[in-house]
Amino acid sequence: MTLSRRWRWAGAGLLALVVALVAVAPSWRSYYLLRGGVAITEDVPYVAGSADPRHRLDYYLPRQSPPGAGWPVVVFAHGGLWRPHHRRMYQPLSGLYGGVGVALARRGVATAVIDYRQHPEAASIDDALDDVARALRFVRDDVGARGGDPRRLYLVGHSAGGMLTAQLALSPEPLARAGLPPGAVRAFASLAAPYDQARMLGAFDAELQARARRLAGSDEGLARLSPERHVHAGHPPLLLLVGDGDARFLVEEQRAMARALATVGGDATALELQGEDHMDLVMHLHRHGDRAAAELLRFLDAHR
Repeated sequence: MTLSRRWRWAGAGLLALVVALVAVAPSWRSYYLLRGGVAITEDVPYVAGSADPRHRLDYYLPRQSPPGAGWPVVVFAHGGLWRPHHRRMYQPLSGLYGGVGVALARRGVATAVIDYRQHPEAASIDDALDDVARALRFVRDDVGARGGDPRRLYLVGHSAGGMLTAQLALSPEPLARAGLPPGAVRAFASLAAPYDQARMLGAFDAELQARARRLAGSDEGLARLSPERHVHAGHPPLLLLVGDGDARFLVEEQRAMARALATVGGDATALELQGEDHMDLVMHLHRHGDRAAAELLRFLDAHR
């Protein structure tokens, strides 16, 4: 067999392997086979005049007619703040994070899956917080024409996106800068999130520790940008979810945050879901009877 024929056979074998991997990928069950029941609009800019690809979101809307004033609306912030992720980075194989939008839209919740500036584009975590706030403002102003109810607006975040969610719930200055009045976001849900940056540094390697400190600006910045340091009475409704199979430090993060919230009282629910790990909380939302989906929908319904 000639060398060129060997290369052709090798290429054909590699292509067949890639096709086989895609065919059995989780994304088929969580995203591709389900998205036909959802109206999807991708790459909607949420910052006027910005060419930054991070200032984009994808809408996932129910196909049925909206009830009454419209569907409830979730703005979803993905994770990866200390690494350069984006909203469709893992979608071809895992279904993330489009699978979150599809799962919620199929249950009657209009969903905007957003990007925001992260390392290395973000100079600080404040940039990310401002982006999430601006996305919330855009969706509130825009979603009514798409069938959503802008008065039922919720922020949900996973992992580092969950930390941003809790920070905006407890330190809403970026929401005010974006022009959102108090109460514009009905409730906040954080999934598998860290809540004290200084404390969680011990779970990071040296490179990630340095990156976290740079994004916070200083050790004082680590404290200022840690949601647990801002717990106060009269906070908005909060839902905290973590899987008991997640990294131990994230389970302990939620427990510490729950204790802090309990000291001030108010509307806060913290649940540890048995048999779930870090990615299960978002990758299994499409499943019938999924506990995370059930708890999240119950939370949204309780805060109409």
